[in-house]
Amino acid sequence: MQLKIRPNSPYKGDNLYEIECFSNGSFNLKVENSDKKYIYLCDPKGKTKEQKYQAETGVLLSDGCYILQGEPAKNNFPNNEIVFRGVNPKGTLYTKEGYVITEGFEEFKVFENGWYMLIFKENKQLFKANHSLVAEKFIDCEVFGNDCYAVRTNSKLYQTGTWDIHFIEDPKTFNAQNVVKFLGNALYLVKGTDDTYTLYNLEKEVCAQDIVAYKELADNKFSLNFSTGSSVMCNQSGERISAIIEGNAVFLPDGTFLSYDGKMLSGRYRSDGILINEYVLNYEVAKHYYLVVKNSNTELFDKNTNKVEDNCFIVEQRDNFILLEQKKKYVLYNQNGKVFENAI
Repeated sequence: MQLKIRPNSPYKGDNLYEIECFSNGSFNLKVENSDKKYIYLCDPKGKTKEQKYQAETGVLLSDGCYILQGEPAKNNFPNNEIVFRGVNPKGTLYTKEGYVITEGFEEFKVFENGWYMLIFKENKQLFKANHSLVAEKFIDCEVFGNDCYAVRTNSKLYQTGTWDIHFIEDPKTFNAQNVVKFLGNALYLVKGTDDTYTLYNLEKEVCAQDIVAYKELADNKFSLNFSTGSSVMCNQSGERISAIIEGNAVFLPDGTFLSYDGKMLSGRYRSDGILINEYVLNYEVAKHYYLVVKNSNTELFDKNTNKVEDNCFIVEQRDNFILLEQKKKYVLYNQNGKVFENAI
């Protein structure tokens, strides 16, 4: 997930042009100086490693270990006077001291709980945050908390997936077929013949049906839209936590929702459907935050209804991240709060 910095921002003598974000809250700062590009690695709380790395991408893991990919290729002919300018497309996992743990993978993915997947040409491997191997030789995987994960067993060429769901402390395997999306805590959507979806739990019980659209929200909550035109907000177990709302509704991270008459905001409501008395021009909604637009200013609130910024606007947002511009500076928030700011 890339957040473009336009205009570019000065950072430690370099030129910051992009922020790359990861599901666990880590991010890297992409900078350039003359014709060379580097990255700084930042943890989910915004702490930045002092060293900058010449690489195309990289991520800092929870224990200080880190992944780099696209580093300068090693010159295997050190006595050759020709300057070698190649780039190694393979990735490397390092200890926090800089020693190699493993290398040679084509891609990587970091999950929100800190687990990660390494993708080799002939194999995929899933690791816990402590680097212990969980699974390998699968098509794809998803992770739910620290005790449950799913691996796909049929090709990605199929529109729907067949998945084996595993529990770390339980040897039994649960199989789910025709899955189009996982929501909440291992709930899964199955597409029907009429282009609607049915939501199931791990007991294969129906949680909801006649679904036509969905949206993932903060803390593994989600909203569902039904063929009847109504919508609801659900918790990670699939239980309804809002009133049944008729018409076009947008859910905010704090559990309230917005109603629109066409494109015009008609009101904001509590989760039980009670109208909130306020005068607001509009809202801009991100996964963990929402921006209130008033006549003379704007205010940014988190999922707990705490005001965290004012007089700002959203430059870009990607999943758990939101990039703001405020008073001639860039401000970055993730699921943990403010993690970075820098002058424009």
